[in-house]
Amino acid sequence: MPRDAADAAGVAGTGGPVGPHGPGRSGAAQEASAGTGPAGNQGEREVSIEIANESGVDVDTDAILAVARHALDEMGVNPLAELSILLVDLEYMTELNHRWMDGDGPTDVLAFPMDEGSVDHGPGEGAGTEPTLLGDIVLCPEVAAKQAGNVGHSTADELHLLTVHGVLHLLGYDHAEPEEEREMFGLQARLLSGWQAKNTGRASDGQPGAVGPV
Repeated sequence: MPRDAADAAGVAGTGGPVGPHGPGRSGAAQEASAGTGPAGNQGEREVSIEIANESGVDVDTDAILAVARHALDEMGVNPLAELSILLVDLEYMTELNHRWMDGDGPTDVLAFPMDEGSVDHGPGEGAGTEPTLLGDIVLCPEVAAKQAGNVGHSTADELHLLTVHGVLHLLGYDHAEPEEEREMFGLQARLLSGWQAKNTGRASDGQPGAVGPV
């Protein structure tokens, strides 16, 4: 699980800054392969996704894998890329946020990009052939639960949103400037709504709950 890479950049939360990387905790992980591209087009190529829940909270990790898979598919990510997702408790997220982002308290999501070039084409275009490490996403279900309460949706919905948010950060999207925010949050809303319509029959506005320490 998250590889300690001193030269990788980190992105903190749905409203946080960019900074150095390095969560270095590991645990029992669930591995899954996320097929990318239209059916029959790239059937032998798969994005490798590893997920571990160390948060102490009961979470549907299969659904998190599915929404990550959807975002990767829609964004045309190199199907030879690798992604890891780690769910942690408040204490460890606080430690990570302070250590790598110089933040106070826990945050909702941290994204740690690895190799560049994981997206070497757009959705629907031909895939690259070189394997890449897309990076790591760290989620805190307890923060997600508080944010979900702020906006009136479920913790699961918030975790799905934060997963998409983390994927987009790994792909180079940011929201430091108003124009960047419009682009990233618009794309986030489309990806999440598409996944929810396909899997649950409902749509989402793709907006996170209020970000901040709990």
